[in-house]
Amino acid sequence: MNRSSSPAEPVDERTFEAKVKGKIVLLVSNHGMTSGSYLPDRAYAVALENILRGSVMKKADLSYIWYSLVWLAVAGYVAIRFRALVAILLMFVLALCALWFGSYLYESKNVLIDIFYPLLSIAIAIIVFPAVATAQRWRQGEG
Repeated sequence: MNRSSSPAEPVDERTFEAKVKGKIVLLVSNHGMTSGSYLPDRAYAVALENILRGSVMKKADLSYIWYSLVWLAVAGYVAIRFRALVAILLMFVLALCALWFGSYLYESKNVLIDIFYPLLSIAIAIIVFPAVATAQRWRQGEG
């Protein structure tokens, strides 16, 4: 399908079958209220065009686990490398970076990552790693 063509234009049957076969496509028409600036038929045409192009939102299956572990490892390094107060402040910066990177993946790659787990791993790191690093420094000072 040509990108410059309107989503309301007809698509030949072979192209439609090749692009949509095996997928669930719901087309509903509503002649009542409109949804924003789109008429409902126009919104469904745009949705179908996105399906045909392959530009649909996909959820990252297990990527958020790796994403969380990477942020946990970076937060652990920050906690070991810097003093407790500086490490905690830097971990807040890491949380902002995690949010930014998650929104980047959403905006540019159409990948939706559940951001709760990476932020939870950084929150746990804010509590645990500085305490462990402080206790380790305290023990080294005793010995």
